Amino acid sequence: MATEAILKDGKRVRLRVANKDDGDKLLKMYKSLSAESIYRRFLGFTKLFRTRDFNYIVNQVLSDEFICVIAEYNNDIVAEADLHIKNSNELGVVVRDDFQGRGLGEIILKYLLEVAGKHGIKSCIAYTFTSNTPAIHIAQKYGCKIKHLGGNELLIEYNSSS
Repeated sequence: MATEAILKDGKRVRLRVANKDDGDKLLKMYKSLSAESIYRRFLGFTKLFRTRDFNYIVNQVLSDEFICVIAEYNNDIVAEADLHIKNSNELGVVVRDDFQGRGLGEIILKYLLEVAGKHGIKSCIAYTFTSNTPAIHIAQKYGCKIKHLGGNELLIEYNSSS
């Protein structure tokens, strides 16, 4: 179920479900992320991430426990969204730094939710920080519930009507 999307700047990306052959390209994308992007995506500090940490993450999101979708531009992965379907229905989205601010986060999130819906998943959650204004804006736009968990952490609840 691959599809194409047009970003705010007119660039076209290809959206599709990831497969095991995408591991190297996904690893390359993760390694290219800035400290801020890693912090927002993994709710943690970059110094904790090394190549083996990224390898573990890639193996996880490409396992049967996750639905993982990617956006490709010129055969490179420029965004990834995943949903942990065997446990918490927790999702995560990351956009490569040079593709941020073009609407790709919202596009890939919508695509992930469509794919999840076809697997019978009607709701999911995401954790983020109060400083992650793009994620908060998207959640508000779609009428998602946003709960403050204390400190600078938020829980966003998505459902099939979002």
